[in-house]
Amino acid sequence: MGYGFNIEPKDYKSMIDDIITIAEREGLVSNTFRRKFKVDIKKRGRSSGGIDRTGGTYNPWIGINDKYISNPSCWTDKNAGWVNQWRMYLKDRHPSRGRESQYNKVIKAIDKGKVAWVEYNRISKDPEIGDWFGDPDKHKGAVLALLLCHEIAHAIDYWIKAPGYGNHNKTWQNIYRVLRNNYVNSCSEKHTKNY
Repeated sequence: MGYGFNIEPKDYKSMIDDIITIAEREGLVSNTFRRKFKVDIKKRGRSSGGIDRTGGTYNPWIGINDKYISNPSCWTDKNAGWVNQWRMYLKDRHPSRGRESQYNKVIKAIDKGKVAWVEYNRISKDPEIGDWFGDPDKHKGAVLALLLCHEIAHAIDYWIKAPGYGNHNKTWQNIYRVLRNNYVNSCSEKHTKNY
C-alpha cells in the first residue's frame, strides 16, 4: 500500500481514513468507531487523543495542533529550539541512558542530515514505535502520519478500554505498533539506524 507520505503528504483527512481502515482491517475497532470518530484542529497546545465526553456523548476523539496540518513536514530538525539547548547541555557529557541518551542520539542523527520524530523516552528505542529518523526530501508527510498514528492509537485505546489501557501503557503500545507497522514503517526504508 502506498499512502503517499514518502513523496508528498496526503491531507490529514485522507491519512485518518487510511489509519482507521487499518485499525478495522486488523480487528482493533468496528465501523462504529469510524462513525463516531471526531477531530478537532487546535490553534495552540499539544496534540492529544482519547474520548470526547461533551454533551453526554462518548466519542473517540483526537485534537491535532494546526501546525501539523499546515506543515505535515513539521520535523524536529536543527532549527528546533530545544535541539541547540540540548546540544550545549550534552557538549561534554556521554550519556548512556534516559532522556539525555535519547536526545544525544536525536542530535547525532540531525547532525548527519536526518530529521526526527521524537517519541516518549520509555519507548524511544523500540524499533517499531520509537524515535523515527527520516530524509527530509523523501518523507515529507511522515510527521503527520506518525502523529496521527500516535493519537488515533490513544483514541482506540480509550474506546476499547482493554485491560491496561490509558496513557502510554502496553495496550496503547500494542495498538500504536499495529498502526505504525502498517501505515508508516511498511512504506519507508529502514529508519531505526543507530546514529
